[in-house]
Amino acid sequence: MFSFTSAIVVVLLVLAKGVRSTALLVAAAAALIIVVQGVVAGIPMTTVIPGMVGIWLPAMLLSVMLLVTRSLTLTLQLSILIAVLAITAIFVVVGNPVEYWVEELTKVVAALKESQQFALAEWLEQQKQYAGQMTMVAVFANWSVHTVAFVIGYKLYRLLPGDKPSYGRFRDLNLGKVIAIVMAIASVGGMLTDIDWLRSVAFIMFGAFWTQGLAIVHWLYGQQMMPRIGLVVAYTMLLSFILTAVTVMGLAIFGYLDAWFNLRREPRIERD
Repeated sequence: MFSFTSAIVVVLLVLAKGVRSTALLVAAAAALIIVVQGVVAGIPMTTVIPGMVGIWLPAMLLSVMLLVTRSLTLTLQLSILIAVLAITAIFVVVGNPVEYWVEELTKVVAALKESQQFALAEWLEQQKQYAGQMTMVAVFANWSVHTVAFVIGYKLYRLLPGDKPSYGRFRDLNLGKVIAIVMAIASVGGMLTDIDWLRSVAFIMFGAFWTQGLAIVHWLYGQQMMPRIGLVVAYTMLLSFILTAVTVMGLAIFGYLDAWFNLRREPRIERD
């Protein structure tokens, strides 16, 4: 939770104070964390430093992209491209991600058995059957978390007092037909050729449309076509562990259809 909140704060600082000031603050915070966790608590630097980089670097990158493009929609479109490049790099560097995940899970299972945590070890042993999906799920989950933190940080920035540039509203987000078409091509190509990389790309690009589906929910509320309780229910389902996956996929379908058929028509009287 702390890491997620800190990413939101980084986005807010970059947009409100600028890249240089934020970089100085992040460097100071990183030094403090290294002292507290690395020196005092004795946590290895190989754990502390990658953790900070993995949290704050994406937040700063997305924020800088927003400042450069001046468009929330274009920034999120570019972030999807980065996610696709990331999973492509994994396939290039690792080779066969399935073998990698099976090997890593085997190591963890062995360590758990040595510590006599047999129940957890047995559960992880069963997860090896899902090794083929772990890479794309991991990349998609990371993209989703960083995207949510970025959008929340941007929303908080818009709520700050005073005149400031607006880079678009989340409720108007439309990832566009180009991404929808590429996703369809990758999906068909993955089914016909049985290439894991194509299937992974299709999964990530389709999954990304859940943000557009959520934007439609906000649009419906803004157009007074849905009561506030609708927003509450949507977020409750997203945050409930059991229903999260189903809700994300439902929103992705909703968003994907919107990309093709423009479900959001002429606006009516809007709420703030």
